[in-house]
Amino acid sequence: METWRSVAFPPFRLDLSSEQLWRDSQAIALRPKTFAVLRYLVEHEGQLVTKDALLDAVWAGTVVGDTVLKSCIGELRQALGDDVQKPRYIATVHRRGYRFIGPLGPLPDQSPGHRETSSPKLESVRKLAAILSADVHGYSRLMGQDEGGTIRTLTTSRAVMTGLIAQYRGRVVNAPGDNVLAEFASAVDAVQCAVAI
Repeated sequence: METWRSVAFPPFRLDLSSEQLWRDSQAIALRPKTFAVLRYLVEHEGQLVTKDALLDAVWAGTVVGDTVLKSCIGELRQALGDDVQKPRYIATVHRRGYRFIGPLGPLPDQSPGHRETSSPKLESVRKLAAILSADVHGYSRLMGQDEGGTIRTLTTSRAVMTGLIAQYRGRVVNAPGDNVLAEFASAVDAVQCAVAI
């Protein structure tokens, strides 16, 4: 079976080479993990994908809970205009997982007769361009003289860093203590994120 570079489920198109979701000619912004969840669901079109399988596939080697996955599914439903009660694209299988139910159609650059009837085999490509490590200067000293507001300030600082990482299309890999370690597919995004932090 050939490897597809993009998959259509009208009016949406999943462009795998640029990791972008499109609605007609309008690009729809998705966080990298949310895109990865959609890609995995589409790759397993019509099949029940358990929560554990999704967590293992998208967050391999990282400990995350169901809340993170639910957040990604919620973001996808909002982007697709999908309704949890009457889904057109992503159906929830209570307490088990999710199923992509959207009809995969012919790709815009292919003739209708060219589409294979089986699910597309999506190419797995991992490109890592840059790693960013950010931490709070003087963290140990600040924790030693906590006056009530220090922990709140550090929590806010971490939230700002992780928010900026997501904004610049990065992915938090690890976040011990005051440090946040993130990976980016673009070195430019990593540098811009570092400047913003």
